[in-house]
Amino acid sequence: MRIINSITSQANQRFAFISDTQEQIIFVLKFDPLQQKWFMDITAGSWELYNCAITCHPNILGKYSNEIDFGVQVYTENNIDPFRIDDFESGFATFGVLSEDEVNQIEDWFNGSVQA
Repeated sequence: MRIINSITSQANQRFAFISDTQEQIIFVLKFDPLQQKWFMDITAGSWELYNCAITCHPNILGKYSNEIDFGVQVYTENNIDPFRIDDFESGFATFGVLSEDEVNQIEDWFNGSVQA
């Protein structure tokens, strides 16, 4: 998993990197102060996702695993979704991009194929 440490307390930010399969993935993170919630837009090749809520989950993008070869994991120690603009910058929340192998491991765990 690639931990993204460059998320700041700016309400709108963009970052990109190359996946394990050499595809460029672009993330746009937005903070909505009225909802006290982070959202993300993702573009990977011709695949696009808009206004996906950033919540604590082993793979937020799990339902798209047949369409993309990566996932997104958000973690906090108390499983409270990121709700402050500085939650990533302060270290309260961790944002990680999963490889295809990691996505498959998480799916196997959810399906009961692997014991925790």
